[in-house]
Amino acid sequence: MDKIEFAEMSEVQLWILNNLAIGHMWRGEYRESASILLRLCRYGQKSAGDVRLSWSVRAALCHNMAVCLLEMEKPKEALYFCDQAIAILQKEGGLSSVLYVLRLQMEAYRMLQDMDAYYRAQTLLHHLNCHLVKEKGSRAQIEKRLWDRRTLFVIF
Repeated sequence: MDKIEFAEMSEVQLWILNNLAIGHMWRGEYRESASILLRLCRYGQKSAGDVRLSWSVRAALCHNMAVCLLEMEKPKEALYFCDQAIAILQKEGGLSSVLYVLRLQMEAYRMLQDMDAYYRAQTLLHHLNCHLVKEKGSRAQIEKRLWDRRTLFVIF
C-alpha cells in the first residue's frame, strides 16, 4: 500500500484497498483496516471537487471507517466519520445509504451512553425506514437488510 501514489490512484485500486480493509476487519485486524481506510478517507476529502471520485464512494469510505472505529470501541471518532458520510449524502442524495449511517450513529451513541441522542437517531431511522417502505417494497426485506451485520460495511 505504501507504494501507491494516492494522487494517481485509479478507481480499481481504490476498490481493492477498500475491500482489503474490509478483509482486515473480518479477521479482527482493526488497526490495519483503520490505517487503510483513514488514508482512503483523506484521499476522498482531498479529491472532493474532483470528478474521478464519486460522492457515493466518498460516503462509503467514511461509512466503512466509522464501522471500523466502532469495532475498535471508539464511538466519538466513529461519530465524526458518520457526520462526514451524512453530510455527503445530504448534499448528493442517497436516502437508503443514510439509514446505514444512522444505524452506526445509534450504536456509537449507545456506546457513549448518550441515550437522548440514541433515541433521536432511532426515531429518525424509523421515520426514514417507513418512508422507504412506502417507496420501495416490503418492510421485512428492508428490515432484514438494514439489521444484517454483513451489510454494516459497504463494498462498492
